[in-house]
Amino acid sequence: MGTITARNRKDGSVSYMARLRVMRNGATYHETETFNRRPVAAAWMKKRERELEKPGAIAGAIAVDPTLAKAINRYTEESTP
Repeated sequence: MGTITARNRKDGSVSYMARLRVMRNGATYHETETFNRRPVAAAWMKKRERELEKPGAIAGAIAVDPTLAKAINRYTEESTP
């Protein structure tokens, strides 16, 4: 289920933040996007909800974020000839 929140920018215009949170089988997945128009945010939210309803979609969307040390080690290993 998602929510849309109106936010005021520094220049006085309004942006809409779509927040999507799904909990299934002990796994929690959340995603946010910011849009200039509310209908576009609602369309994105409906599309993502349909995509995440497919079997295995949440497990595929949750990525393991490597630590900075692992990223540096991988970079040095792959960039050195």
